[in-house]
Amino acid sequence: MKGDKSLEMIIGLIVLLVVAAVVINMFLGTFDPNKIGKVNPQCDTDRKTFITKCERLCNQFQTDRNTLTAKEFCQTSTRLDVECDNKIAKSVANVGLPLEICEEAVYCFMVQNCEWANGKLGWSECVDTLCEVYTQLYDGDLESANAAVLDKVKSGESITCKLPEDEKLNWYQRYYGDNPCGV
Repeated sequence: MKGDKSLEMIIGLIVLLVVAAVVINMFLGTFDPNKIGKVNPQCDTDRKTFITKCERLCNQFQTDRNTLTAKEFCQTSTRLDVECDNKIAKSVANVGLPLEICEEAVYCFMVQNCEWANGKLGWSECVDTLCEVYTQLYDGDLESANAAVLDKVKSGESITCKLPEDEKLNWYQRYYGDNPCGV
């Protein structure tokens, strides 16, 4: 009798292990970690296309050092599903950068490090570049330059995406705010 119960218990444990292995295998087959975050197959293509465009603008600026090319790099943007979840601007997307952004307005300086031996064209340099270009374009009129910069660079905020109120976490308030050119 005692041996029968031990045998039944061993057989029960083996059956339980087999069932557990089958369930785990089904789970791993259904939830492929390589597919997480890639619900939208167009997402990688869109991201690569935009980054390629930004790389081209950066390389062109590194070659010609023309402020109009820098302006183009700094104000080029796109709607980009950064998290590849088919939810443009549904949440604030942290893209591994120092600040959070809305997917409604992703700019080249957010996704492309435009650096060379003597400097870079990044978050803060783009503010300075745009203010310089538009101040020249408007013959020193800082109010018009300020308005042009604010017109060209948007936060991307919408009903579905709100940036943090803390200026340290809000890229738009930190770099642009209401007065990027210091009127």
